Amino acid sequence: MKKLILYLTSYLLFLNIYGQKEDYNWIIGNDSLQLIHFNASSYTIHAFNTDTPIRLAVTNASISDSMGNLLLFSGGAAVYNNQGAIIENGDTINPGIVWESWHSTYPGAYGAYNGALFLKSIQNNNQYILFHLRGDTVGNMPPPITDIMYTTINTSIENNYMVEKKNISVLSDTISNAGIAACRHGNGRDWWLIAREYESNCYYIILYTSDTIQVIHKQCIGTDDSFIGAGKLFFSPDGSLFIHHKVNDGVEFFDFDRCTGLLSNAQLFETTELIDVIPNEHLVSVSISPNNKYFYTATEGRIYQFDLNANDLVGSRILLHNRDTAVVMNYVFGAMQLAPDGSIFISGGEGFHIHRIANPNEAGLACNLQIKIPLPKKGSAGLPNFPN
Repeated sequence: MKKLILYLTSYLLFLNIYGQKEDYNWIIGNDSLQLIHFNASSYTIHAFNTDTPIRLAVTNASISDSMGNLLLFSGGAAVYNNQGAIIENGDTINPGIVWESWHSTYPGAYGAYNGALFLKSIQNNNQYILFHLRGDTVGNMPPPITDIMYTTINTSIENNYMVEKKNISVLSDTISNAGIAACRHGNGRDWWLIAREYESNCYYIILYTSDTIQVIHKQCIGTDDSFIGAGKLFFSPDGSLFIHHKVNDGVEFFDFDRCTGLLSNAQLFETTELIDVIPNEHLVSVSISPNNKYFYTATEGRIYQFDLNANDLVGSRILLHNRDTAVVMNYVFGAMQLAPDGSIFISGGEGFHIHRIANPNEAGLACNLQIKIPLPKKGSAGLPNFPN
């Protein structure tokens, strides 16, 4: 009987996961907006509402319904519907001097790397929550982050979505610009969210349940970070690993307990030898294959694959693409993001192309790295930030 109950529980959880298509639409664009639309095995890219003045930068979030239809997106400064219009009360997300300084030049955009993501409400099927990071000073790129906030959106009224609560603070502190990451709790219902304290080795671990959104732990583990552009926080596809990509220092891996929200077994994978070949080259993005076997890194001009199951992680590296020139300002690659078709997309440093690892579960060149897929208009450095 116990085996039958376990089987039925696993089967129902599989059906729930299989039906989710919340990440099927990505909005990008720094010249005019473009839509990358996915299904389970393919994608299309086309222009999206070319008349809008909206620009997206490194803050980027979107969410679709269970059928894969776009519902909402945000560049960190406002919340938009699927036509690119600001929803009721959806203006002035992250208010303050950073919002004001960006708005005149990049309407709709915000400068917090991976600084927003949408979650569907646990207690209300017609409600969505935007978690977002707010900065309060200018003069640096990216701006220092001072608040972790959330905003709730009601979608029960057809064609008239409305922000109900806006810019509610979860935590005020100096926060790293490594963004915010989310992973499903081990109970299959609640969510963990993690952000990092600025210039320290401490992580704020937030629990979102049907009753509350609150900081559960401040856990100090691993190494400090010395660079203001602090990379990215994200989870492996199976949720067992939490990863902090550091622009200068390497990539730090942690085991993650999805029941307690605690990090353990910190291991720093130093990438100095990968980024020092050319002066001032940085590790700009990282990602993990859907089968959790291969780890990908991109500098401004090079892409490597590593085998996470190898005894010698550094020794397992395979160079997939070398920079086209020795010129330092050869910015080819930007953010990486795992896509719903099982591929990994990489934003283009110069904006007019996007790149794709079509088969990231395969070793070496069989992963099929596709360089410089043309975009209809200039893209953006950021790609949407999704929960695990």
